Amino acid sequence: SLTALRTKAAQGFQKDMESALQDMNFLHVEFQVSLTQKDSFGAEGKDEVVFLISTNPGEPVKPLAAIASGGELSRIMLALKTITAKQEKIGTFIFDEIDTGVSGKVALAMGAKMKALSHKYQVLCITHLASVAVMANTHYLVSKKSTFNETITRVQKLDHDQTIQELAIMTSGEASVKAKESMQDLWVKIHG
Repeated sequence: SLTALRTKAAQGFQKDMESALQDMNFLHVEFQVSLTQKDSFGAEGKDEVVFLISTNPGEPVKPLAAIASGGELSRIMLALKTITAKQEKIGTFIFDEIDTGVSGKVALAMGAKMKALSHKYQVLCITHLASVAVMANTHYLVSKKSTFNETITRVQKLDHDQTIQELAIMTSGEASVKAKESMQDLWVKIHG
């Protein structure tokens, strides 16, 4: 019975994962759930479940753990979380540098996925990418100051102007007029 339920659930899950991954710039992705029978029953039944993926055209699907890079794993985990959020009995998702190893259009797509998730759940995201941070409604700057015998961590809620300034620094290393204008334009495009 458990195998039949898993087999049925796997079909819809595969389609949902492929769609979520395509949204995050996996243009030619193929995702499969492999269910094989173990020799004996265990705490989770007799099925062995393995996620298989191909991220390049013409490549066969292989176990996810064997082929995904760090950036790919980040996107796959975010896709998985956006799909399974309905089953989670929590109201808050914390993503700690989930955008590591990505940039450009992929980072914007990941930020958009987290923003969509934030419409139903509280999302906290620690990031060093302006293209992800700009998607948030509220921004905090976390900074550390060390002396000889202690480290002080400071968390400061940013107003809009401070947010634009910090986004500009994240993008170009400085809060130049051009960088701030660019971040303000992106802000308006996303938030209206």
